[in-house]
Amino acid sequence: MSEKRTTPIFSPQTDDRGSEVQFLKRMPNGEILFSTDNNQLTGIKDNLLITYEYPTENGEFGIHDVAEKTNDDTTQRLLLTHEGAATSFRGISGMMPTSPMSMTSGVQWQHLEPHTEDLWLALGIHISTAGADGSSPATPQSRPALGWIAWDGSNSTPVLQEVRMSNSGIFHSIAHAGDTIVVGGTEESLILQQDGEVSTIDVGCTAAIADDEGRVWFIGDIGAPTIATYEEGELETHVLSRPLPVDMSNVGFNDQHILVHGTDADGAPILWTIDVQADGSIESGRGFLNLLFLLAGGVLLGMMILHGIEQLRRKE
Repeated sequence: MSEKRTTPIFSPQTDDRGSEVQFLKRMPNGEILFSTDNNQLTGIKDNLLITYEYPTENGEFGIHDVAEKTNDDTTQRLLLTHEGAATSFRGISGMMPTSPMSMTSGVQWQHLEPHTEDLWLALGIHISTAGADGSSPATPQSRPALGWIAWDGSNSTPVLQEVRMSNSGIFHSIAHAGDTIVVGGTEESLILQQDGEVSTIDVGCTAAIADDEGRVWFIGDIGAPTIATYEEGELETHVLSRPLPVDMSNVGFNDQHILVHGTDADGAPILWTIDVQADGSIESGRGFLNLLFLLAGGVLLGMMILHGIEQLRRKE
């Protein structure tokens, strides 16, 4: 709350359902959405709980993720759903869910974000048929997948327009760097341009997150000596003063700070922060104080040198 109060939504003493929350995600209008029941979303906005109940005429489904965008004052909401053992997508037209997307290309979808008009991005994992790709039948190969979902906000069913797969790792996060979209992965990351061009960058991470300057930060594994950023087509590596101290479980951005939540090397909870303007920026408070310190130190050193010269002259 703005007055720094906390209000339980679920608690072990009353309604012990916290472990049933599938996701917790902020929408463009500031509303926070999560789901615990089939055909239902719960929203938090202006300190109020809002329940969205969707009819079951087109079937029952769990909700694993949700994405929204606004076109001409109309909000489009697309759901990533559990459909039995598979995952799929359903749009919301009015308050009625569409039928699920029929073709998923064998991908277990895990994350959803809006892209351009009538186009959405999804991340998932493709697990090949046992032994079909030369892997052991006991341990079939899994590959990260990036999908483009076409849906125009109508009552039509979403359509999987294209799928791109990489050889290994997991795609786990989507960040916006101006008009460019960055997809973070454990083995490699992707750069998506507005014209549809996709390029690969050799950066593995546990999360990719953008700051308010349009710069994307790649958070690495615990013990990593560096951290990478991407901005305006340039990839830059920053050496840390000490190895990255956190095994990340979640990451966010607030008030010029990247907030990395997780555990330290001993398994204890830890919050690690990055001041995104700390790299010598005169506009930042820390950079300005550093500048003042250098100026004051330089003036003091100059006065000491002049005083020493004057004393030497007097002795002569």
